[in-house]
Amino acid sequence: MVVNSSNYTALNTRAIAVLDELMHELGLATKQVGKELQFINPKRADNDFGSASINTETGVWADFADTDAKGGDLTSFVAWLKGCNQAKAMDLLEGLVTKVENSDQPPIVKSISTRQAERVNAVKHPIPAALAPVPPTKHFKHGVPSKTWSYFDDSGVLVALIYRFDLDGGRKQILPCTLKQSGVEWHWKGLEGQRPLYNLQALIAHPDAPVLIVEGEKSADAAEGLFPDWVCVTTMGGANAPHNTDLTPLQDRKVFIWPDADEPGQKYAERVIRLIYDLNPQINISVMQPIMVNPITQADGKISLKDGFIAPQGWDAADAVEHGWTPEHINLLPATIWQEPIKSEHTKFGSFFITADGLFLERYVDGKRLDDHVASYIKPVALTRNEYGNNWGVLLQVADPEKTIHEWAMPKELLSGGGDACREQLLNLGAKIYFKDKLSTFLMTAEPEARALCTESIGWHGNLFVLPHRTFGQSNERVVIQGAEARKNSPYETSGTLDEWKTHIATKCAGNSRLILAVCISLAPPFLDLLQEENGGFHFRGASSSGKTKTLTIAASAWGNKNMVNSWRTTSNAIESLAISHNDSVLILDELGQVNAQDAGDIAYTLGNGQQKARANRFGNIRPIARWRLLFISSGEISLADHMAASGAQIRGGQEARMLEVPSDGGCGMGVFENTHGITTASLFADTLDELASRYYGTPVEELLSRLTASPDEQARAIRSVKACQQAFVSNHVPIGSHGQVFRAAGRFGLVAGVGEYCIEIGILPWQPEDALTGGLRCYRAWLEERGGNHATEEIRALEQVRDFIERHAESRFTLLRYTGQNSSDWLNEMENNSNQRTINRSGFRKIVNSDSGAMEYWVLPEAYKNDVCAGFDHKLVTKVLMQHDLLELDKNGIPQIMKRLPGSDKPSRVYVIKPAILEAETEEVPLAA
Repeated sequence: MVVNSSNYTALNTRAIAVLDELMHELGLATKQVGKELQFINPKRADNDFGSASINTETGVWADFADTDAKGGDLTSFVAWLKGCNQAKAMDLLEGLVTKVENSDQPPIVKSISTRQAERVNAVKHPIPAALAPVPPTKHFKHGVPSKTWSYFDDSGVLVALIYRFDLDGGRKQILPCTLKQSGVEWHWKGLEGQRPLYNLQALIAHPDAPVLIVEGEKSADAAEGLFPDWVCVTTMGGANAPHNTDLTPLQDRKVFIWPDADEPGQKYAERVIRLIYDLNPQINISVMQPIMVNPITQADGKISLKDGFIAPQGWDAADAVEHGWTPEHINLLPATIWQEPIKSEHTKFGSFFITADGLFLERYVDGKRLDDHVASYIKPVALTRNEYGNNWGVLLQVADPEKTIHEWAMPKELLSGGGDACREQLLNLGAKIYFKDKLSTFLMTAEPEARALCTESIGWHGNLFVLPHRTFGQSNERVVIQGAEARKNSPYETSGTLDEWKTHIATKCAGNSRLILAVCISLAPPFLDLLQEENGGFHFRGASSSGKTKTLTIAASAWGNKNMVNSWRTTSNAIESLAISHNDSVLILDELGQVNAQDAGDIAYTLGNGQQKARANRFGNIRPIARWRLLFISSGEISLADHMAASGAQIRGGQEARMLEVPSDGGCGMGVFENTHGITTASLFADTLDELASRYYGTPVEELLSRLTASPDEQARAIRSVKACQQAFVSNHVPIGSHGQVFRAAGRFGLVAGVGEYCIEIGILPWQPEDALTGGLRCYRAWLEERGGNHATEEIRALEQVRDFIERHAESRFTLLRYTGQNSSDWLNEMENNSNQRTINRSGFRKIVNSDSGAMEYWVLPEAYKNDVCAGFDHKLVTKVLMQHDLLELDKNGIPQIMKRLPGSDKPSRVYVIKPAILEAETEEVPLAA
């Protein structure tokens, strides 16, 4: 758009001519004071006029409370008001001015003083009709009108005339003319206060006649010819101002409405219906449905109606007369042409009211009603609070631009300060906000009668299980999830039926141990609280494109859509929020390698511990600590230990116990799969499962939760069933003498297998009995083999650490000692005379103890032993493990350090002597039970 001074000047002149109407379109309350049009500044908490104004002759404006807020024309005013640049403001102003200029609505009446308002209320009509001056017959600008309509009050006094002027270019102008309060002359202004209905005298004269409401005086005149026994009325001011007309004479009548055939006509009818229902909710109203017939005269002179008519835009009673309609044709219309309207919503909260069009504030300025459009549809449904009577909030229904209704339980604390946090979430849901301060007042003061209990997380709350879209179990009150963030969509959804999920997904998991385990893990979290089990996770590790992510998708389908699968790409702090949102549910994390290696171990601890870090609030007090119960499923090409080692960290047994690593390879050359159920390739089978999981999901958990909350007896039976299976799994498959970490892990495998067997028993899973146990056992044995045995993780890692150090540094950091003589010192003398050997950063010495095999023992210097060989471990633990496995030579007193005379020293020194068997040593296994 090219902007120049002539454009500005021309547009400013046009805007000044319709300034009152323009301010109304901008939603601003105004008051005329001399040549200044004062307005209430919407950009701050103004409650009265006087701090901002516009000159009605020049367009110069200023906000006196802000020295930078001023301008010389109405384009700059719109730019300031809307927060946009001049070019954008000029476009907006051009559109508004054109709309006002082409509108049928009469000019806006300027606000009057309190004294004038008192005079209006005191004088019903200014002077007797016989003494009133003659109304004008032409307009000073538009000339002689083409049509005039008269409005009378209930006493029969002429109070206003509506003139129609036909202008050049096919345009028209509708203007009101009313008698001044002084009673001496007419002026081109609208009526103050409530306006009378058109044809009010006929309405009063025929108290039993049906009443037809149409849009516009021309249409009302035409309708009189079509409905001779009815009274035909309309409201003054066009389609946008029915609320300014006194409709009380209609509250006890039989009312019919004929809307114009366009969107404004439908909205006009809806507004009139709402206003009449406000007067009398029991009133009988009928609305004409779209006419789809044409009147015709047959050859014999009889009249009839012919199907196939499509009404043009804006078609009304006047158009019907022009098309040849008569009262006889009206009588031929079927009775179904008139239908009772669906009562549109009109919920009031004090001065605020809610309709399908949005949230409004009803207010009066000098006796005139103004409905401020505060926001789009935002409706309070219930007041919320937690079980302790704290954390009060409001359950809101919010419509987005596509008319989809979203629910959000808003904590009232979000209204503190400026309320920006609340508005941010409403905008995220698709709401439109026009007056932010008025919206905050509404949300703070609105008190719906209903009450609801709120919680901050999904999961078990007493005997109820709460999901974002549904609560399972019996409760006297609705239970909702309340939080600072409003989510338009939740992954906890359902699609298809349970039978479809079983047929298309669960049956294809049969024979695939990794898929079986994943599904059972996904279904197990609701049992954690019931069985008082701890949190934990499973990590599927394997090569790329082996089906790991598809396995996660199958697990997710038990609860909801694919958005249940999250990325490992997060931080240890962010994972807390994710965990809270998955309380008593399954948390699925894909691709371990995406998370920072330093954070990986912390996240495993955090998820397993089940509570967030303690933090102080702004007052220095400890914030409430959020807790969660969950199982998590992870995938990745690397193990947690390897990922942590990349950053120099050493994995701990507690971390590995919290995230059990299962090799994703099923051992059949098809990645995670062992049975593709007739599908030719593993890749095609994986893609098929992925596509089916996007169509069928969420129903297994809904059925499981329905069962668990149906009755205490069923819940008790479920607990017994799962517990018995878990105990049998541990008893049968963990040998006596295994480390506690193994018992702990087996208990988790047994738990998920037990949940799977229970779900088979009640029909949620379509597998054969013991399929879940068999799949779980295969994965448990794969975990145990990958782990390295039944010992503690630290013991296994300690041996691996010592063996790895010697394998990597035997030649570079251990000086070779040769023994060739008969005396114990012969090898030392040879070593001292061997000037060719140089050892950099020496850790100790190595000595051949078997010339045939080349076996060596390693003498490790104490400092190198603690700092290098045992790096990342407590050296006392490493020493203990080496002693238990007879890999460390002891002195006669059982001390794990031997006195040895080293090269370059006359006195013996203590060293750790590691036996040759270290390079062949394996952790002593306790045989697996059958």
